[in-house]
Amino acid sequence: MSIQFKDYTSKKTGITTRKFYAAVWDARQNKLITGPYHDVPGPRLPDISKLPKALERQLKLDEAALIEAIQSGKVEKKVAGIKLDEVAKLWLETCKPPTYSETTYQVYQYFYKHYLQEVFADRPINKVSSVHIQRYINEIKTMYTAETVNKCINILVNIFAYAVEPLHEIITSPAAGVRRLKTTPAKRNTWNEEEIQYFLSLPSVQESNYYAMFCVSLLLGPRPSEVCGLAEDSFKDNPKQLLFYRSYNRHGTIDQHMKTFASHRPLPIPDELYRLLRRQLLKKKEQQLADRNFARNDFLFVSEYGSPIKPNTYSKAFKRLLRQHNQQLENLDKIPEGARLLPDITLYGCRHSFATNSLAQNNDAALISSIMGNSVKTLLTFYAHPNQERQRDMINEYTDKTLKNVSGSNV
Repeated sequence: MSIQFKDYTSKKTGITTRKFYAAVWDARQNKLITGPYHDVPGPRLPDISKLPKALERQLKLDEAALIEAIQSGKVEKKVAGIKLDEVAKLWLETCKPPTYSETTYQVYQYFYKHYLQEVFADRPINKVSSVHIQRYINEIKTMYTAETVNKCINILVNIFAYAVEPLHEIITSPAAGVRRLKTTPAKRNTWNEEEIQYFLSLPSVQESNYYAMFCVSLLLGPRPSEVCGLAEDSFKDNPKQLLFYRSYNRHGTIDQHMKTFASHRPLPIPDELYRLLRRQLLKKKEQQLADRNFARNDFLFVSEYGSPIKPNTYSKAFKRLLRQHNQQLENLDKIPEGARLLPDITLYGCRHSFATNSLAQNNDAALISSIMGNSVKTLLTFYAHPNQERQRDMINEYTDKTLKNVSGSNV
């Protein structure tokens, strides 16, 4: 294996860094092709014959990638010094709808601009090493959550992978071996059926402008942005169904390219929900006729002024009504008969509640995921939460059945 190195001494600190890299001769171009640099800072600089095992292993991988690239003809003469920022912007262009949803694209754009651009933008893509990336990760992991750090890692991995293929600006990705941080799944509260019925029966909820939206969220389990994005033509008469084909995000943008292919779905709705949504639509039309200042648009759910409702506004309304109800009961000396405190859940918790309750009633994960507009894997990994009542019933049933056949049991 051909391993070479260069020493670089910082004028500011005086510290010498030894940059190791793999090198392979390309007879076609009559030039030496080099892999990415791997920095080892001083004061103790290792010799080639005494490299750390991890570094030696990485250099072997770099050499193998160089040989494969040369043999396949993927090594090309390139303009030196293309900046990472240029590669990032080209990659971001590929993330626009319909490749990903508008929301996903905006998340990628936001994270690159706010967390990565300032650090990496001006660096030549072929001069960024795995050491540079790891140092950056080590720095930001003390400042941000593991989820944020992992999102930054994912974006860097994608940028460098794009530089390898299809751009062929580098041979191997220095981000390929970067490890994600361990994350602890957030514990989400959910409501059972009785709690959902209780919430929807509250006078303050029924009298709010959001009541029909709450019913859709709790009874069908869509994403909040999908509820906000429902259009007048989403509401179908024959057959009675609700068609989810777009979303409305927190930036006030309609997204026709939804989160996944499965997100585009027509859902049959029962008569009671059909009548509720029909009243909602007729109410909007009446307000438009009565008030010339009432906004004109095609949204099914609108504010008191006729404007579309953003997901964050919808979420705040849900939290406000829930908090007000619980606070009113907590201020009483005794909770009245029939009243109850509700578990504190988020608006997205309505979606989780639908998944948990549906799985408890019907174990057909494929059917439930088709209603929710995601994959079975996503449903079971992120949305299914243990139902303690079902757990207790199953354990009791299994225990009773088993112990009946145990002779001489003292239990």
